[in-house]
Amino acid sequence: MTLEVRRNEPDYDPAQALRFVVAVNSLPFFGASKEQVRCVHFAPTQEYKATATHVKILYRFEFRKDGWKGRFIQRGRWMKQDGKRVIITNADRPGTLIKVAQKNSNAQVTTPQLLTKDGQLLPDGAPPEFGDVEKYPLANFNELRLTQAWS
Repeated sequence: MTLEVRRNEPDYDPAQALRFVVAVNSLPFFGASKEQVRCVHFAPTQEYKATATHVKILYRFEFRKDGWKGRFIQRGRWMKQDGKRVIITNADRPGTLIKVAQKNSNAQVTTPQLLTKDGQLLPDGAPPEFGDVEKYPLANFNELRLTQAWS
């Protein structure tokens, strides 16, 4: 879903626009929960003179029910063991066919292995685990005062 707001404003501040464009809402906004709305446009609708008394601004927001965080699958060629990062070797997966650089049991695996969120090898047959990553900066869209008229 997309929301467009066009409004005459006393001025246009490009620095303010840069804070909001591609940002995600840090607080509830137009009925959507935190991190469900992304600002994709914040700019004048046409050229204007520096002496203009008002500037027509177009704001465009995209709404996404499941939010704007990126998801990634937990996997790698390294794991955590006793709090340290160690290489996963063929010996860590006995009885499983893992492509390795060399055939000895201490050879590093060349195919990333599924891991838990704690960095441990995921047990065979367990469903993959996922992590979230913040792809966009957060901003308080309520600062734009789009739900009220300028006074």
